[in-house]
Amino acid sequence: MKPHILKSVVAAAIAVAVLAPARPAAEPVAVVAHAIDRFAIGLDQTVFGSLEFVGGLDLIARDRRFSGLSGIDVSADGRTAYIISDRGFMVTADLDYRDGRLAGISNVDITRIFPNNSLGKVGNDVEDITVFGDPAKAAVISLERQADPLIRFRFDGARLSEPEPVKIDEAARRLPLNAGLESVTFFPPASSYPGALLTISEGPRRRGSRHIDAWIVGIGALRIVARDNFNITAARFLPGGDLLLLERRFTASQGIGMRLRRIAGDQVRPGATLDGAILLQAGMRMQIDNMEGLAVHRDGRGRTIITIISDNNGSILQRTLLLQFALVDP
Repeated sequence: MKPHILKSVVAAAIAVAVLAPARPAAEPVAVVAHAIDRFAIGLDQTVFGSLEFVGGLDLIARDRRFSGLSGIDVSADGRTAYIISDRGFMVTADLDYRDGRLAGISNVDITRIFPNNSLGKVGNDVEDITVFGDPAKAAVISLERQADPLIRFRFDGARLSEPEPVKIDEAARRLPLNAGLESVTFFPPASSYPGALLTISEGPRRRGSRHIDAWIVGIGALRIVARDNFNITAARFLPGGDLLLLERRFTASQGIGMRLRRIAGDQVRPGATLDGAILLQAGMRMQIDNMEGLAVHRDGRGRTIITIISDNNGSILQRTLLLQFALVDP
């Protein structure tokens, strides 16, 4: 697949939207946001390696549809968030800032990606979202444990088009249940495959394996080195072209863990085995939960901002956190 894949993805989504019947518009949802002023619990520390904590929110809603949020993307200016839930709901919201810090969330709307749950249990396995266009024109989502693990659709104001499968490599369809496709992201213009899709499985295919499978869709396969029992939950490209991985680990002795790993962009190519530097590793002494979604944008000050969201799994014992960091060394 050549760099024109982006046009193909968007064109197909638009064609489906033209032929599909009208769908219900999004509905507003009331969300309360409690500010998180410190990332390190009980400490005034703001800089963590090459990242500076620039605000966070603890999000609470009575509407059960606003839970299990597993993927996020943001607009180029960081003002609009596109969030998906593992149950197949799409959330759009405005992100509010004060003095360069994340301060609130407003105008929260929600709609179902799959009308009438038309794809059955598929709505319980949505993992990630990557958005094309500014304003958003189309999106691709990833799904675990499905025959068609990548789905595209188009934005039409407050409505979504009918979802349609993305053609992928056959090997990506045969992943075991515990290592299905978890993340998906578009290659940026400043890359070797502008507009192509990169999709990555959650963890190693076999117990004891040190590699995680990934594909540049329609171009070729590659691998990522698995380290320290962390699994990959999301991936995004930085403005300069490097690849950023969000990783998660849970152990009975250490609890939940989160990690960000940076991989040189020019290494992301078919046949490669990728590894990179750890930018941040956080545990229970930090304000984290089940961190699953990742987004990147540049703000009005020229800073590269990393946004991370947690999936509370619909549990009252877990939180929906929205955290932001500025990359000190872009």
